[in-house]
Amino acid sequence: MQFIKFLGQLATLIMVVSGANAQILAEDYKGKCLVAIGAHDYKTALKECSILAHQGNRSAMSVLGIIYYNGEGVVQDYSQSFYWTRLAAEKGSVLDQAVLGSMYERGEGVRQDYIRAHMWYNIAAAGQAPNSSNAGLRDDLAKKLTRDDIALAQGMASECMNSGFQNCGD
Repeated sequence: MQFIKFLGQLATLIMVVSGANAQILAEDYKGKCLVAIGAHDYKTALKECSILAHQGNRSAMSVLGIIYYNGEGVVQDYSQSFYWTRLAAEKGSVLDQAVLGSMYERGEGVRQDYIRAHMWYNIAAAGQAPNSSNAGLRDDLAKKLTRDDIALAQGMASECMNSGFQNCGD
């Protein structure tokens, strides 16, 4: 759980300082989402970020996943966390791809599935430089899998990425 909390804090920091997400400040309600997160006002963040997430904003989807995972201002709900994290991952968020791997590995919000966990760690590792922590998570999990399981997970990862995240094994 501490790992996921760390990832959540890291995601928030990245969202705040990333030039790629500077557009989130463009409109008033987008600014309110960030201000609420910065103030640890998660009930307001939930409201404001939900507006953005429903409009397809990947960063807001990621924040909702974190809020539900940690139970910040809401009852902890791994299923809701999985839902929002999956949407952000399918929009290309490497951080959320790694979190999905962790959720599948631990069975949080979804049935435990080491093959799908490996698949999402693979996808996350493909989005980062070699020797990233995502590759390490994938490699550690691989010790629990057979060669056939690993080959299946790798094939699923390729199919998922090649389909633009439309065919990701579910």
